[in-house]
Amino acid sequence: TPITLLHSRLHEDFYQVTNPQGFCLIININTYSTGSGEEERKGSERDVDRVRKLFRKLSFTIKEVQNPTTAEIDDFLNETKKSKELAKHGSFVCFLMAHGRKDPQGRDCIIDGHGVQSPVLELAAKFKASVCPDLAGKPKIFFVQACRGSGTDEVTHRGLAVDQLPPEFAQNPALYPPESDFLFCFPTTEGQVSYRDPQTGSVFVQTLCDYIEQFYTEKHLEDIMILVKRHMAEKPCEFRNERGELIKYYCVAQTVSQLARQVSFDPSKAQKRSRSLQLFSLGSR
Repeated sequence: TPITLLHSRLHEDFYQVTNPQGFCLIININTYSTGSGEEERKGSERDVDRVRKLFRKLSFTIKEVQNPTTAEIDDFLNETKKSKELAKHGSFVCFLMAHGRKDPQGRDCIIDGHGVQSPVLELAAKFKASVCPDLAGKPKIFFVQACRGSGTDEVTHRGLAVDQLPPEFAQNPALYPPESDFLFCFPTTEGQVSYRDPQTGSVFVQTLCDYIEQFYTEKHLEDIMILVKRHMAEKPCEFRNERGELIKYYCVAQTVSQLARQVSFDPSKAQKRSRSLQLFSLGSR
């Protein structure tokens, strides 16, 4: 029937939107012990505050943990993946904000405050459908604001601190999501650096939130990420070196997608879907 076709066309290209939409996890590590070899990630609290306010507005349930150890991160994620609430949710979002580097096996890791590493994909794999069936067929989105963690990463000019991902990240096939319905979003492409301002937060997270807030009712997430990439490519970070020369650094966000459909962060679509399902039910009688 015409109503059946309308229902199909409206929803076959998008993942289901629910209210609440799902969990938005925020894992932020900004304090590091002297023995960790890492510097404090000043400004990260600005990112946490921005993410918390925006995703609460988008009808996500915020769950956050500040400066957890590696064991506490595992406990936090394991507890979350067992939540009965996941069955009611349409999507899952996780922000990982920390220093990062490769481990001896070549895996990209975030680093806790004591210098202990957690492989990013091992954290994400806790939510694949085979071990977390309540998220099967639902988008699982990871935003990773990670720095490399070497001594030179924290050299600052005009307050800008450098965050960098290893150049191998973009090409290593082992880094791709373990199955469908995952999206990873990173602050840099191969060989580039990402910046965090102690006063305003990271360029990537702040730009991401600005564009999501502006376009969540009009565009799906991957289209929004294109706007984020364009903005970061066209608006370089600037500072003057010791000789007074103006230096510009460009950084472009990277996405690694295994999504099967489009992702909408518009909570009003949950109501629209409910109404269309009612129409579909009436039309099929």
